[in-house]
Amino acid sequence: MVKMFQEEEVIKVLLPSMFAVLLFVISQFFVTLPSFKNNLIAKKKETISEVTQIAFDILSYHHLLEKNGIFTRQEAQHRAIQQIKSLRYGKDLKDYFWINDTTPRMVMHPYRPELDGQDLSQFADPNGTHLFIEFVKTVEASQSGYVEYLWQWKDNPDLIVHKQSFVRSFAPWNWIIGTGVYTRDVELEIAVFVKKLVSHSTVILLLVSLLCLYIVKQGLKAANTRKAHDKQMQKQHDHLEEMVYERTKSLQLSNKKLSVSEERYRKLIETANDAIFVSDIETEEILQANKSAETLLGIPAEQIIGKKLSSLLYPPEQQKEFHDKFRAHYLQGQGVLSGLLVRHRENFHIPVEIGVSIAKWSDREVVQGIFRDITKRKKMERDLCQAQKLEAVGRLAGGIAHDFNNILTAILGFSEITLLQLPSESSATNNLKKVMLACYRARDLVSQILSFSRFPFGEEGRKSILLQESVRDALKLLRSTIPSTIAFKYNFEPTCPPVLANFTQVQQIIFNLCTNASHSMQATGGIMEIYVYTEEISETLADSLAIQPGEYAVFAVQDSGSGMDETTLLRIFDPYFTTKNLDEGTGLGLATVQGIVKSHKGGLRVQSEVNQGSRFEVFLPIAEHPPQHVSNADTNGQHKLMQLCKTVLFVDDEIMIAQLGEMYLEQAGCNVTACNSSIKALEKFKKNPDSYDVVVTDQSMPAMSGLDLAQKIKEIRPNIPVIITTGYSDMVNEKNIKEQGIDAFIKKPITLQSLICAIKNVLP
Repeated sequence: MVKMFQEEEVIKVLLPSMFAVLLFVISQFFVTLPSFKNNLIAKKKETISEVTQIAFDILSYHHLLEKNGIFTRQEAQHRAIQQIKSLRYGKDLKDYFWINDTTPRMVMHPYRPELDGQDLSQFADPNGTHLFIEFVKTVEASQSGYVEYLWQWKDNPDLIVHKQSFVRSFAPWNWIIGTGVYTRDVELEIAVFVKKLVSHSTVILLLVSLLCLYIVKQGLKAANTRKAHDKQMQKQHDHLEEMVYERTKSLQLSNKKLSVSEERYRKLIETANDAIFVSDIETEEILQANKSAETLLGIPAEQIIGKKLSSLLYPPEQQKEFHDKFRAHYLQGQGVLSGLLVRHRENFHIPVEIGVSIAKWSDREVVQGIFRDITKRKKMERDLCQAQKLEAVGRLAGGIAHDFNNILTAILGFSEITLLQLPSESSATNNLKKVMLACYRARDLVSQILSFSRFPFGEEGRKSILLQESVRDALKLLRSTIPSTIAFKYNFEPTCPPVLANFTQVQQIIFNLCTNASHSMQATGGIMEIYVYTEEISETLADSLAIQPGEYAVFAVQDSGSGMDETTLLRIFDPYFTTKNLDEGTGLGLATVQGIVKSHKGGLRVQSEVNQGSRFEVFLPIAEHPPQHVSNADTNGQHKLMQLCKTVLFVDDEIMIAQLGEMYLEQAGCNVTACNSSIKALEKFKKNPDSYDVVVTDQSMPAMSGLDLAQKIKEIRPNIPVIITTGYSDMVNEKNIKEQGIDAFIKKPITLQSLICAIKNVLP
C-alpha cells in the first residue's frame, strides 16, 4: 500500500481529487447554504410586501366607496376590517394581517382581539422594543418598511419567537396595515435544506471516494505495466501515426459540423421575431444585431454594429442609468428585465422586455440581449383595465336604476292622473305635459345607463329614422340649457337618407356631443356648428374608422372652444377620464357615444387642436327602408281609457307607488286592493284567493321578492295571472319570466296605459 502511494502518477491523481472533495464541502456549507438563507429571507420579505398589497387594495376600494358616498367612513372601515380579518395565507393558512393607527392604537388583530381599541404606545416585546411605535416611525419615514421584533408564534401566545414584519401606511384613514414572517419558519426551511444538503453531499462524497480509489488502482496498474509498454513503443509508433491520421479526418468532419451548426444559429437569430443584440461585456460595443433589431430601432444593421448599446437605445441623460441597470441585471444572473422603453428612430418609444445571457464570441466574453416588443401586450392590459372599469360602472348603474325608476314612476304617474283631471286648455295642463316629457327623457336616460353598463349595446328599438329630424328634436330640448353666449349654426342636407338606429340612443349621442362642445366654450362663448350630410367612405378612410366602405349619414358637431392636446385626445373615451370639474361631468359621455356608435356599426372621427376648437363626426350606415315616425311619449292625457272592471291585488313596498297603482286601476273601473308589504299581500290572498282576477306585484321588496310572492300565490291558485313590475332586476326579463311561471312584466316607470294593456293581455 505504501509503495502504491509512492508512485508519482498516483500522487498526481490523488491530490487533486482530495482537493476537489475539500472544495466541494467548503462550497456547499460556506457558499451555497448562506446564499440559500439570504435568498430565502429576501423571498419571504418580498412575499409579505406583495400580499400586503392585497389588503391595501381592499382598504383603497372601501375608501373609494366612502368617497363616492355609498358608505359612511364607519361602514366602509367596518367592512374593510371584516374582509381583511378573514384573510389567511402561508403553508398552514395561519399567516394574517393586522391594522393599527398612527396613535398608535390597535384597530384589528385576528389572534389578539383583546388588544383591539387599546393604546399600544407602551406595548413592548420581551426585548423592550416598542414595536408599534417602530411601526409608526417606519411609515412616517418612508410610507412602508420592515421591522424586526419578538411576537407570539401565530395563534400560540405561549411561544415567543423572532418576527420580521412589513408595514404600510394607508394615509386616508391614518391606518397602518401589516403582516410578517417568522424567523422560525425560515429556520425550519433552512433545516430541511441542510438535511437534504448533508444527505446529498454524503452520497456525492462517497461516489467521489470510490472514484478516487478506482483511479488510484488504475494508476498503480498503469505504473506496473509502463515498462512493458515501453518495450512495445516502437511497434505502436506506426499504429499511432495511423490513429493521428484518422483523428485528423475526424476533426475535419467535426469542424464541418460546427460550421453548419453556426450557420443554423446565425439563421435562427436572423429569423427571430425578437430583436437580438450581441455586445462586448466590457466596452458595450454591439457586435451583431438581427433584422428584428433593425425594425425595433428603425435603423439599418450597418448603423447599429459598432455603436454602444446604451447610446443607441437611450438619450444621453438616460444612458448611464440604463447601463448600470442592464449591467447589474446580467451580472446577477436575473431573469427578464421589464419596464423599459427603447427609442425608435422616428422619436417614439417602444415598451420592451429584455432577456440577458453571457456567452463566448470568438474568444470574447459577450452579452446577448433579447429585446421583446410588448406593445400589443400593454394594449391588451389597457383593454382589460378598460373592461374592468366598465364593469364597475355597470354595478353602479344597476344599483341606482331600481330606486330611480320608482321615483320616476311616482312623478310620472301622479302627473298623468292629474292631467286626466284638468281641462286641456289650462296652463297647468301644458306644464304637466312638460313634466311628463322630462320624465320620459329621464326614463330613457336610465335605460341608456343600463345599456351602457351592458356593453355591447343591443339592437332593440332600432327603426328607420331621419337623422336631421332627430337632431332638430334634440336641439329643441337642449337649446334652453346652453348659455346665450354660444350661437348655433345649422347645415342640414335635406336629402340625407334615413339610418337604422335606436331613436333614444341617437339623441343620447347628440346631447353628449353638444353638451361637451358647449362646455369647451362656456368661459368665452363661441359658435357651435351642427351638420347633417351624406358621405361616401373610401376603403382607406373605412380602415381608419374600423367600418365598412360605402355611403353613410354623418352627424357632426364643431365648436370654437379650447380644443384638446394629443395626450387628452388619447383618453377622451376612457369612462373615468374627464377634464371637467366634479360638478360639471362624470367622464361617461364620450364613452357612451363610442359604445352606441360601434353597436350601430358606425364610425367616430375626432379632430382637435389646442385653442382651435374640436370637431366630432359620427358616421351611421344608411337604412334600407323608409323612415318611421318616432315619438318619445304620448303626453296628451286625453286618451280614452279602457274599462277593465276587474278585481286586482296591487303590491309595491313603496307607499306612493301602491297608492298610484290603486288610483290608476280605479280609473279603469277596477276594484283594487293595494298593499305595500308582500307578507300582508300574501295573507290577504290566502283569506279569499278566488276573489281576485289578477295580481300585480313589484319584484324588489324586503322580506319576500315579487317572484317568491308569485310562486306562493300560484301554489294556492295556479291559474291566476301574475304581472311583475321592476325598476331594475337581473332576475326578471322577457326571457326568464315564462320559465318562472310569470304571465307578464312591466318595466318601471309604470304608465296608466302600460298597466291597463298588460292586465288586458293576461286576462282570459
